[in-house]
Amino acid sequence: MDEDVNRPPEEGPSPPDAEAIERPTAGPRLGSEARLGAVVVLALIAGLVVWLLVRGNDNSTRTSRTSPQAVSTQDLAALPTTVGHPVYWAGPSRDFTYELTRTSDGRIYIRYLPAGVAVGSNQPKYLTIGTYPVQNALAAVRGIAKGLRVTAMKLNGGGAAVQDTKHPSSVYFAYPGSDYQVEVYDPSPARALQLVVSGKITRLESTRGPTQPALARPKAATVQQLRALESSLGHAVYWVGPQAGVTYELTKTGDSRIYIRYLPSGTKVDDQKPHTTVGTYPFPNPVAAVKSIAKETGGRIFSIAGGGVAAVDGNHPTSVYVAFPGSNYQIEVFDPSTVRARRLVSSGLVVPVR
Repeated sequence: MDEDVNRPPEEGPSPPDAEAIERPTAGPRLGSEARLGAVVVLALIAGLVVWLLVRGNDNSTRTSRTSPQAVSTQDLAALPTTVGHPVYWAGPSRDFTYELTRTSDGRIYIRYLPAGVAVGSNQPKYLTIGTYPVQNALAAVRGIAKGLRVTAMKLNGGGAAVQDTKHPSSVYFAYPGSDYQVEVYDPSPARALQLVVSGKITRLESTRGPTQPALARPKAATVQQLRALESSLGHAVYWVGPQAGVTYELTKTGDSRIYIRYLPSGTKVDDQKPHTTVGTYPFPNPVAAVKSIAKETGGRIFSIAGGGVAAVDGNHPTSVYVAFPGSNYQIEVFDPSTVRARRLVSSGLVVPVR
């Protein structure tokens, strides 16, 4: 929801030589020091295969790549039409450069580079979303989980996700009916998981098929309607309390995320500018996740009323994450002002609509 801000084919290339099998520990560069897209499941056939994608290995006869290039949001929006299939990203972010890399076997990488970082940098520090052609991608993700001896997380809409337990900076997911698997890499394992579970990894294309949970059209709602929604759902829906002179904009997704946005007087529903927004997400063990976000992004963690814990996302301080003991829901409070985002949370205003 951060408003400034989801493998090779089944008969894919052969594994590299034995000396290339070991995965570097530094993170998923598309460079010689690490890689993204390392764990590949040849669905139901060959089990777990470790495969190395080396940026700069232009002598490889197996896979070639385009030179990394800076692209605009307009370029990215046109990409799915160009390639003829869904492409995933983590949404717009005004403070980042979008770096696009494509390979000859159909993989597409979108990397988010902070200001001052050169396109093509080999530093393994940056959020990267990989979209890979994989036959029966959902079975492949479940195969990764089986190979790691963990249980795949269920995503609403029938999808599945798995966090690589050996290299938790990578989370893989796919949806039924899709032949495209997505890998989300972030230096913070907690943030990588957060991005997937909260539904922030979305398709670039406007049409939404079975690989993307449906996004309901935003609509204006009264306080009474918000309370009725909470009652019908049977779980808490969070906001930062009633405010005079605003329109409450309600958005629900097919995977059970709920957003309440505060629109200033005169602002139309679905306005594209960033406004104060509170998201309620189904999330496993949200208290531990919130603590991890603070630890791994260098953000501040603090206690709030009601026994809750909150963390400022050190990478994106316009977002503050909140969780309460015994809950299976995580709350995200976004505000264009980092100071106001933290104040809204620390002042105890994050409460259920009821």
